[in-house]
Amino acid sequence: MKFENKSYSSNFSNPNPKIHFDKDNKSLIVTTCWGHNVDSSPYIESILNFYSSKLKDRDFTSPFGSLDHLDFYENTLRTSILMANQSFFKKNNEEELVSGLEIFVLIQKSNTLYMAQVGQPHILLKRGTNLNIIHTQPDLSCEYANDKYELPPLPTKLFGTNKNIDINISKIHCKKNDQLVLIKRSQIYPFNFSDSAEEVTLESISDYLVSNNSELPFWLGILDIK
Repeated sequence: MKFENKSYSSNFSNPNPKIHFDKDNKSLIVTTCWGHNVDSSPYIESILNFYSSKLKDRDFTSPFGSLDHLDFYENTLRTSILMANQSFFKKNNEEELVSGLEIFVLIQKSNTLYMAQVGQPHILLKRGTNLNIIHTQPDLSCEYANDKYELPPLPTKLFGTNKNIDINISKIHCKKNDQLVLIKRSQIYPFNFSDSAEEVTLESISDYLVSNNSELPFWLGILDIK
């Protein structure tokens, strides 16, 4: 597992994500803070600690029930984020809303990638010569921008701003040499990227996004699954 990333700036401000990548434990967490700057490290640690504890002891309890349509790993990941979300809310936003996070969590178990997120990034899978969109989350600026002008990025969903949050859960049965492409950008449509190469690079995707619309700032990450 290998991860690399880059940012592209424009006239619009766009907070840079914080990256937690653990090659040995095959986990990746990307957080972007909006509002007052808050250190996301304690909440990342909380998510990973609960997840690890639950794997070691399946009877380890939590205040959140399991969802029938999710498997054990998906439910554990969901619960880990819900618990960290409540902690963030109580410490930072219970009296006044001042900050929130976009968060993406990925953990690999065997040949399966388990992913959970609140807000962006958009997720694409590169397999062979195909680059397919797995999940997309346009932000609020898309609702108000038009052909005459663009608006700065504005998140649609945030972790920590409410006791209850909507978490997108997904999983992919990965194959050797798959690549996961993560893009934080107001929108990625139209996405007509075409590359017959077996691998995409930061440069090839970045060049395409800039040529598509140079006014939109973005963050780009590529996870190589070996």
